[in-house]
Amino acid sequence: TKRFAELLQEGITAIASRTSKPKSVIRDELGYAIGRKGGSSIEYWGYGDGHIPKQHSEVEALARTLVDEGDLDQAWLRAFLESAGYTDSAVIVTELFPVRSEPWRNNLPLPPTPFVGRDAELADLARMIADPDCRLITLIGPGGSGKTRLATEAAGKLISAFADGVIFVGLAPLSSAEGVAQAVAAALHLTLDGNLTPPAQVLRYVRQQALLLVLDNFEHLLTSTNRPEPELNHNPAIALVTGILDQAPDAKMLVTSRERLNIRGEWVYDVDGLEMPTEEAAASMQYSVDAYSAPTLFVQTARRLQAGFAPTVVDRAAILRICRIVGGMPLAIELAAAWVRVLSCNEIAEEIEESLGPVSYT
Repeated sequence: TKRFAELLQEGITAIASRTSKPKSVIRDELGYAIGRKGGSSIEYWGYGDGHIPKQHSEVEALARTLVDEGDLDQAWLRAFLESAGYTDSAVIVTELFPVRSEPWRNNLPLPPTPFVGRDAELADLARMIADPDCRLITLIGPGGSGKTRLATEAAGKLISAFADGVIFVGLAPLSSAEGVAQAVAAALHLTLDGNLTPPAQVLRYVRQQALLLVLDNFEHLLTSTNRPEPELNHNPAIALVTGILDQAPDAKMLVTSRERLNIRGEWVYDVDGLEMPTEEAAASMQYSVDAYSAPTLFVQTARRLQAGFAPTVVDRAAILRICRIVGGMPLAIELAAAWVRVLSCNEIAEEIEESLGPVSYT
């Protein structure tokens, strides 16, 4: 087995041959990289006589000194111990570099209200994200359908599945696709420099990351999804997503948009209105409000605005009518429920129906 000093010298020689740099310069650069230049024990050990003690007690003592002085990180410590034939290297490495359990990183927005329903959708998304072949999911739906809330709820349940975190990137404030890379970098707390373009720096960073990126409100960054894929990649936002798919095998993306991205590797998931009882159950009133997410959302919202709100049988019929008029869209249901302080449920339904026109329930 070669001593560590010999391996180090071979590495310096190889670097000198490849770069034409003087060996003395490479030694100095290596010294800086290790953490200290000149006069340290690593210099004596690596560049002096190259002697590595053979007794375990001596090897351990030197290893502790080198770590204490900041001359060895974990990787160099392992190499040092292996070159010295130290048989209990795992024990001392664990002692000197204990594994610290840190919480999984995430910046998901805190929900202002309880999440209602969508059990089937959450199960679908969990299954899709767990699929190794699925790395880009686009949630498609009209404005107010709850795409963002569904995406953040699904992502929040999967935080422990991604070692490097679940990162939320809000794209709504961006005026152009050119700002997507900077928005992603900011969410990642990645400091950009002038050496590479922002997209290149983001790709370099996420290349080795096992993370889930939630890209919210993508639609306004799509200039046209009807163009061929080569032309579509001229869009900086699309190019970044494609780059992550191509270069970051352990990264996944969950996108919300009113239209699909139309790129290879995209899995599309439609987000519809919240669940309502069947026509038969509604006609006979043989249903519980709490059993269906659309009327449940109305009642929960109403109770936050009017304490003690308890819908009567007449109210329940009107609430269901409201939910059907707005197609079960969560935002519309919440806006309708906000009127309970001034209108009855039946009056709310009449106001909405008058604004939108008659709606067929069949």
